[in-house]
Amino acid sequence: MPSPAAPTTGGAGLHLARRIAAWAIGLVLLTGTATALGVALYPTVTGGQALAVLSGSMTPGLPVGGMVFTRPVDPATVEVGDVITFAHPSNQAALVTHRVVAVDVSAGEPAFTTKGDANEDPDRLPVPASAVRGELVFDVPQVGRLVALLHSTKGVGVLVVLVCGLLAVSPGGRPEDDAPTAAPLPDGVDADPDGVDADSARTVVMAPVLDEPGTLLVRATRPPVPVPSRQVRLLD
Repeated sequence: MPSPAAPTTGGAGLHLARRIAAWAIGLVLLTGTATALGVALYPTVTGGQALAVLSGSMTPGLPVGGMVFTRPVDPATVEVGDVITFAHPSNQAALVTHRVVAVDVSAGEPAFTTKGDANEDPDRLPVPASAVRGELVFDVPQVGRLVALLHSTKGVGVLVVLVCGLLAVSPGGRPEDDAPTAAPLPDGVDADPDGVDADSARTVVMAPVLDEPGTLLVRATRPPVPVPSRQVRLLD
């Protein structure tokens, strides 16, 4: 009986290449989705803020394109050396993240002198306690660029292309799953390597037996054969 056809080496290699490509695209999609979800949930979970770094005033510690994550802070606990996020004195909607270089408590309420690590001079105006929005917890380089891309029209287009690419390179089933299989044998047929049914290969031996004088009976050894009821008389 012919054996099932084995998958070709080329088919297996193509299947592996498509699987690797699908894994790579899936990893990119998973990373981008997880990052966007984490940035979106951070303020809700911690009460802080996730802010993209747009200028180089805090380089090299906070490079452009990174993202800073802050938490609420009591201005009375802020000390020299802390990095705080505050509303810009001339534009309350703009947030600045700089390092505290001096604290003035002469007026009762603390006021902070801040400076960017990359700047030569401190900021011109002091920061009142009411303008403080939080303190730096940690930062992640380049995440700001990724988040900005995901929230843009171009980013949505990239996601659509990646999803379509994932569907296109999906490898599907293994090559061996498509290999032809042998048809089932009928009931009662024993598969034999030489293609011969073992039951049909048995030899049937017929032996004449004289039961009575002048009577010839035929007896089968195997398989049993019905014995005719008619007797055969021998001629004297």
